Amino acid sequence: MVDAASNPLTQPMDIQELAITLSAKNLNPTMLTLDNLRSLGVIPADWELAKQPVLNQLQARLNFKNGVNIVAQQRNITFAEPINAQNSKAVSAPTVAKEFVSKFAKADYQTVSVAPKTIVSFGKEQNANPRQFIMEKLIAPGPWREVGNGSPQASVNFVYQLQECQLNLSVNEVRLRAQNQPNQAVPALLFSGSFNYRSSQEGSQTIAQLQGQIDRWSDNLETFSKIVHQQFLGKSEGGIFPSQVMPN
Repeated sequence: MVDAASNPLTQPMDIQELAITLSAKNLNPTMLTLDNLRSLGVIPADWELAKQPVLNQLQARLNFKNGVNIVAQQRNITFAEPINAQNSKAVSAPTVAKEFVSKFAKADYQTVSVAPKTIVSFGKEQNANPRQFIMEKLIAPGPWREVGNGSPQASVNFVYQLQECQLNLSVNEVRLRAQNQPNQAVPALLFSGSFNYRSSQEGSQTIAQLQGQIDRWSDNLETFSKIVHQQFLGKSEGGIFPSQVMPN
């Protein structure tokens, strides 16, 4: 665990995005027309597109003004949404994912992934940077750190076996640009998690099982937040709302 007293982080940890991904044997992107999703009740009729949709044999992409994005390829579909102070109590992506599973029940679903992302800003501290955090806190010293000029850039992946699922967690160095200062970049850490569930039942029970796994998204976010805060950053508290920044 990182020593909180010597922790260089200058801003609280925030959950930036939630994504629900379903994999299925019989999932075709061409089924994701806007009219089809509306008529089946997968999405509300009043949702407006933020830009022109993409629809072909390889990919379907729908971006809505409320921040929900739906992306489908052969055999998988993702429902993603940023989490902020405005929508934290009314997150839509899990609900849409559950409706999709219900309306497309014959897709032969295989897995569910609940994937939160968290960005931790290092602010403008001169001696604090995400590369130093990864190299000194997460990677053991050795000659592999002494190749070439300067400190190498690294990402670290962890695989945890939890009671009900597997959690994959990666830590990467990124740079952020503030919405009101797009020309200025701030060093940051990106924590990406993926709680991976597999279907273990057959027939109609599978749909109920999948929906139950999707419903765990809130517990997954809490678990993810605690792991990042306590085990990685050595902090006892943290919020779930993102700063107004985005990765380059």
